[in-house]
Amino acid sequence: MLNYLQALIRAATTAVSFHDLNLYAADSSGYVREAALRQCAQLADPELLPVVAERLNDWVPEVRAAAREALLTMLLAAPKPLLMAHLPLVLRLHGGTGRGDSAAWLATLEPRLIEALGTEVLADQARHADIVTARACVGLLRRYRLLAPSLLVELVLGRGDDIVLAHAAVQQIVEVGVDQQRPFYTMALRSHFGAVRTAALAGLLASDEDAPAANQAVAIAALTGSQSSARYVARTYLAVRGFDVRAHYRLLLGQGGMAKAAQICLAEIASLRDPRDVELVQSLVGDNRVMVRLAALAAWFKLVAADKDRIARVARAGQPHAWLATLERELEARLS
Repeated sequence: MLNYLQALIRAATTAVSFHDLNLYAADSSGYVREAALRQCAQLADPELLPVVAERLNDWVPEVRAAAREALLTMLLAAPKPLLMAHLPLVLRLHGGTGRGDSAAWLATLEPRLIEALGTEVLADQARHADIVTARACVGLLRRYRLLAPSLLVELVLGRGDDIVLAHAAVQQIVEVGVDQQRPFYTMALRSHFGAVRTAALAGLLASDEDAPAANQAVAIAALTGSQSSARYVARTYLAVRGFDVRAHYRLLLGQGGMAKAAQICLAEIASLRDPRDVELVQSLVGDNRVMVRLAALAAWFKLVAADKDRIARVARAGQPHAWLATLERELEARLS
């Protein structure tokens, strides 16, 4: 067995093809994997980068060390597309997610990566590459302050396809000049991610002294938004400033409008727990729109839980069979 292992190590030490080194670098023996990576470092062939990158988080410390040394050796010789393709794999060790302590090695590696790729390439990939690669590029741009905060925020919000990046960008708006913050918050308010819209709304409303009238208009519009957390932020902001949120929701319900808006108004009125709203809510349990009826019944129960038997009877009385089963399931869940 010892002779067999020694033979494998010798073979790994003298291998020159991608196929062989890839095979030896994945061997079950850490000694063989380490030998293969030492050989990769000797050859310094950029095409071996995938072999090396795969072992950066190896469970054997000596193998990890060999992989990291090999990567530093071949870094400057590797073409930019190849480096970029493996950037997420290389930088996955950030934040303590890898085995062992990678901080010192990353502190050496990242400036070399930046030198090899250049800020323009990183910014372009942050803007256009897939989400995993974009996150890696944005991480470098942010950690090393390669772009002004305003440019980085604009870049990330312009993508709009990654909640992690977009949410981080909203948090970074505070680093932008005060005169530039409002346009960025407004931009983030158009995100299709609810958590991003909520964070943007909170940030915008926090700077109330700049444009109180405009902020109130934004908050009022958010009262009927689809994100409940954003509605809560808006409701809290307006209530502190003496705006009658309850009256606003009652007014909207009285005006009719879209079913979705009516559902939101009913849910918010119910959350305010004012018994004076029971009559208004009851008036909508016979609405000709299924989801409005369901929202009205749910709001009624939230306002007067003791009426649950009556609510159940109303729900069953003369309702179209097509939606009765769904309604009963929803009510049972809420009344249980």
